[in-house]
Amino acid sequence: MSKIKVNSNKCTGCMICELVCSIAKNEEVNPKRARIRVKEAFPIPGSPVVCSQCKKPLCREGCPVNAIEINDVSITINYDKCTKCMKCVKACPFNAVFIDVKDGKPIICDLCNGDPQCVKYCPKGALTYK
Repeated sequence: MSKIKVNSNKCTGCMICELVCSIAKNEEVNPKRARIRVKEAFPIPGSPVVCSQCKKPLCREGCPVNAIEINDVSITINYDKCTKCMKCVKACPFNAVFIDVKDGKPIICDLCNGDPQCVKYCPKGALTYK
């Protein structure tokens, strides 16, 4: 399975990836709803955190209702099954499952169905999709 890789040496912390993700996924400019997050660090900007698309995802193992699914492209959350227990958020060792501030659901990068917009619009080429 492909995944987004972060080159922290190229990242300037501009947060364009967050903005692009929130627009692509929610049709609004709200980085707190993005599925990629730039870690806050001072004085040097932090690197983006995004789902690693693990082969054996701990977020999936932690979900008591089997709402975390794996398809041909990515890991996804089936919201018809999800109970918002947040066990997937706690189980992710990379802190890459976030909570949507608007509806309280867990959110995870689904790689934009194989065309990750954050990668496409990263001005420094810090994100790659392989």
